[in-house]
Amino acid sequence: MKKVLPAFALLLLTLLALPSGLLAQSYNYTLGWENAASHIYHVELQTATQSGSHSDFQVPAWRPGRYYLQDYAAGILDFSASDQSGKALKWEKLDNNTWRVQNPSSGEIKVNYGFYANTMDAGSSVLNPSQAYFNPVNFFMHLRNEYSKTCTLTIKDMPANWKAATAMTKVAGKNNVFTASDYHEFVDCPTILSPSIKTLQKAIEGTTFYFHFQGEFKGGGETESAYLGSMEKMIREQRTIFGEFPMKEYHFIYQLLPYNMGHAVEHKNSACFAMPNTVSASPAAIGRLNSISSHEFFHLWNVKRIRPGMLWPYDYQKEIPTRLHWFTEGVTDYYTSLTLTRAGLYAQETYYKILSRTIQALESNYASQIVSPSKASIDSWLERSKYTPPYGHISYYTLGTRVGFLLDLKIRAMSDGKLSFDDVFLRLYQDYYKKDRGMEEDAIQTMVEKVTGESFADFFNKYVHGTAPIDYASFFSPFGLEVEVNELENSGWQRVGIEKIKETDEGLFIASIRPNSDAEMSGLGDQMLIFEVNGKPAKEFDDRDFFKKYKKPKTLQLKVASDAGITEIALVWKNSWVPKTYTVKEMAKAK
Repeated sequence: MKKVLPAFALLLLTLLALPSGLLAQSYNYTLGWENAASHIYHVELQTATQSGSHSDFQVPAWRPGRYYLQDYAAGILDFSASDQSGKALKWEKLDNNTWRVQNPSSGEIKVNYGFYANTMDAGSSVLNPSQAYFNPVNFFMHLRNEYSKTCTLTIKDMPANWKAATAMTKVAGKNNVFTASDYHEFVDCPTILSPSIKTLQKAIEGTTFYFHFQGEFKGGGETESAYLGSMEKMIREQRTIFGEFPMKEYHFIYQLLPYNMGHAVEHKNSACFAMPNTVSASPAAIGRLNSISSHEFFHLWNVKRIRPGMLWPYDYQKEIPTRLHWFTEGVTDYYTSLTLTRAGLYAQETYYKILSRTIQALESNYASQIVSPSKASIDSWLERSKYTPPYGHISYYTLGTRVGFLLDLKIRAMSDGKLSFDDVFLRLYQDYYKKDRGMEEDAIQTMVEKVTGESFADFFNKYVHGTAPIDYASFFSPFGLEVEVNELENSGWQRVGIEKIKETDEGLFIASIRPNSDAEMSGLGDQMLIFEVNGKPAKEFDDRDFFKKYKKPKTLQLKVASDAGITEIALVWKNSWVPKTYTVKEMAKAK
């Protein structure tokens, strides 16, 4: 009699006969450590092999939120590979971020390695006796071009009393096992494991928000209540723009440190912060938490969901240029203070002061005359280059903040207040994220024109892709505002264009000279050392008093040292460039 196997058994036999690469579509990570004081994590990754004779394992070369190449691979230690039985496999390192392993004759493949983790900021990793803190993007490997596999992370020997602050999904009944739907989600989940995490939570419009604090939360219940109250106001205000929360859970993860630091990184369902613990000292101290949290939370929509097409999906192995960082970061910064003001957490005068600081920083920086917001964005991958001239440094954050509020003012003025940048954001959210696609490089201009029905080509050519001087009155006056400009008298060496100068034992070291300034026209340059002014030691010269007391023109006799030797230079002060203050204020009402 012929025996008939049950259908399930037939299915099982069929699956077992498939190549391992088709059977196991997952990354199974195990994380442990032997001595936390050594700062070395131990990682094991088991997964199906790639097709062919070998499998290529890679560690990311950069992380979303910081757009230049990192050196994560330098922290990888003691790499090894084996088959499922533990038999060693041959391997070689191909480049900075790639390890090629010979495939086993059958079954899955395992790699083991260490990672040195002792960099405390919001985008790095730390291991010490008080906590295991990691950004998975720093050191968890993946197979080349394979990002869709589900991920499981098991924390080896995690103490039962330890808690986790993470947006990863915790496996039911397991204190030490977490999952993510794919590699993109996995590396987007900063995690703190510690016995001392303090967690607050609040439900808002059907979404649960968790607020995790590692370190000393210095305030008591009154501070907790003030913090939660202000965060709820900010969260609700930002939700109003988009009409919904695109997630069911969100985690604010704070490292509270016994020293001054301010750093934060956005993620799809969480944000990570490194802050001094003084921000939690009292209800009056939480303002700094409000500001940085507002910025990172707005990224929930802008960049984590409304994302440049160049970054959709992420490729962690190479530079990915986009001209839209002015929008993803700078306009986010504009909305940081705007939504806090709308929520009643900033006074109107505070908001004006923030705008004033932005305008003054840009108008005082020569780079704003030669670097456009779009150029600063695409050049982000060169940010750390030593070849950038001192006068060429400028941030797409600040440039984009200014573009954001100018664009918002223009939209409001031309629509008689019926439209604003909010309408642009809502359409971007609906037309890109909701349709599962990234933005084209010209998407912002295109969407502004769709929303308003007007051409913005002139605006974008001048202020986004160009560096045209800005007539602030034309933007501000329709709203009863003005930008008051005054000469900054008490500015010392800046009066002649020496923008950065440092006192040393030998004299005054010039770090940066403004092009076309009195200093440059007189023959001074970067990397020179002034050791005499009018025959006296340079450190005895009171530059602020001198330039405040005397009127131009005036000549200073300098002795300077450079690669060319000792030189005497007559510095003629002609006021070729004058430092100024810029203050946003309400126009005086006519009597």
